[in-house]
Order: sequence, then C-alpha cells, then structure tokens
Amino acid sequence: MMGQPVRAARALRALAAALLLAAGCYDVPEPECGFRCGPGNACPEHYTCNEADGRCHRDGAPASLVCGTVDAAIDAPVDAAPPDAI
Repeated sequence: MMGQPVRAARALRALAAALLLAAGCYDVPEPECGFRCGPGNACPEHYTCNEADGRCHRDGAPASLVCGTVDAAIDAPVDAAPPDAI
C-alpha cells in the first residue's frame, strides 16, 4: 500500500510535468500592426521603433498598420472631435 506522502509527491511531479509541457506550447503574439515604443524607443525582438510615430512596427510590415488600443483616446489627434460630438 502506497503512503499519502508518496502519492502527493507523484501528483506534484505530474502537475509540474504538465505545466512544463503547457508552457512549451505558448507562442508570444507578434502582431503585424504597430504599437507604442517602450522607454528609450525599446521594441520587442523582430520590431523596430519608428521615431516619427513613436510606434514599434514588425520588421517588413507596412508602417501604416496600427493596432487598436484601449488608450486610443490618448493616441487621437488633439484637434479630433470626441465621438459623441458628431
């Protein structure tokens, strides 16, 4: 008969193995569209900061592609009318 500590250790090993397998399947998203550059014009690998618009653009993607963001109001031009004013 197997003791409870042995079963718990096996369960923990099985859980750890499952988590490692799941983590190995994750791919970091790499959108084609541009998003804000980080401090010091930092961008993730495969992206370049375009200083003209302050956005990271994926290498080889058109600079005109821009990701929709939650802070779209901040990205809007200063003279843009608020959405409810139209």
